[in-house]
Amino acid sequence: MGIVRRQEGETVTKPRKTIDVDHTGMGGIVRVPINESGREIDGLPVDYVRYAAHVLAQREYGRGGECRSIRLDSRTNHCFIHQAFIGRRLPDGCTSGRNVYIYT
Repeated sequence: MGIVRRQEGETVTKPRKTIDVDHTGMGGIVRVPINESGREIDGLPVDYVRYAAHVLAQREYGRGGECRSIRLDSRTNHCFIHQAFIGRRLPDGCTSGRNVYIYT
């Protein structure tokens, strides 16, 4: 929930639109906020998969977790399956990690 400031310290919570993204990574679903002013494809923000992959990388690898690449693996009438490589960058510049599937 976003917080909207009102006059003289009064605060009111304003619900944000989100979508639930399922995945093969650690933890439960990832709730991705929908940017109403941004570009959208099929009603979803363009970067929602990158956001979900970033959240998964941070869950699994901590603060240094990052998403290195994303590709659309397959598409059906009701579901998109993306494959993302998440991991942690090593001192030699390589990334150690694994692939996760993100279902939307």
